[in-house]
Amino acid sequence: MTLKPGIYRGLPMADYLKVQAVSASLLCNLLFSCPEKAWYESAFNPNPPAPDDSDESDAGTIGHSLFLEGSDERIEVIDPWQYPTKSTGNVPNGWTNNEIRAARDAAREAGKTPILKAKYEPVKLMVQSARDKLERVKAKQPTVWSAFQPNGGESETTIIFEVDGMLCKMRPDRLDAIHRAIFDAKFSGVSAEPNTWGRVQMIRMGYYIGAAFYRLGLGGDEGISYTYLVVENKPPYLASLIGVTPQLFDLGMQKVQWALRRWKQCVASGMFSGYPDDIVYPDAPAWLEAEWLDRQMDEPDGIAYASQP
Repeated sequence: MTLKPGIYRGLPMADYLKVQAVSASLLCNLLFSCPEKAWYESAFNPNPPAPDDSDESDAGTIGHSLFLEGSDERIEVIDPWQYPTKSTGNVPNGWTNNEIRAARDAAREAGKTPILKAKYEPVKLMVQSARDKLERVKAKQPTVWSAFQPNGGESETTIIFEVDGMLCKMRPDRLDAIHRAIFDAKFSGVSAEPNTWGRVQMIRMGYYIGAAFYRLGLGGDEGISYTYLVVENKPPYLASLIGVTPQLFDLGMQKVQWALRRWKQCVASGMFSGYPDDIVYPDAPAWLEAEWLDRQMDEPDGIAYASQP
């Protein structure tokens, strides 16, 4: 499926995934893995892997629907008590009998996201936490608050753009009305404490690369901001706002530009290389030797003794 450069509102996610264009996830796969994996998991592969339909992924999809679109029309809440096992009458614990699995599959076929009743409540609490966060920051962060108001922005808008002759695509969770601020809602199993989440997710997982790519999709102006609204998926469902620094934007853009050039080379040659065939010898990190030297100083004879009470 191909689309011309432009803005497409209301395009279903299933159709967005089929659009043959370079995405942030493709570039991150290329950077962190190899071109072969980037191609395999993209829409350019005529037989791509099935989308993730785990309970965790479904919860994230539902959270986005409730929070960003304010709608539960595409959500199917399934109560295990309505699907007892025919042979024993036992109530299933999860998707553990044929009856409840059939209900789950029927929901997917109808274009809905299934979720067990017990797991739906925590998702609603996460969404409420996100809304509460926005209300609390209204005075200090009016731009953030206003972007999430009905006339202040738009959710799940597909944007197709071109870079060096290559079609690219992106689907921001939320854009402000003038397309100067991008917001990304994350319902996270990782602590939403800003420094922790920043190290574990934004940096280690390369989210800042996607942020740079999305800024590029809006024209690349340095005045365009990117902010994560992160909500923990366990009580008390704490939430935080985490922004991308100019330094991370700069580094991300360098990596985006390198990956785009690399991808263009792969497309031109028709060769999408995998991992190297040579033996690779990873370097030992500096902290590994330092850790051992510290231990030798603490235990010069190599034997650790338990302290006496």
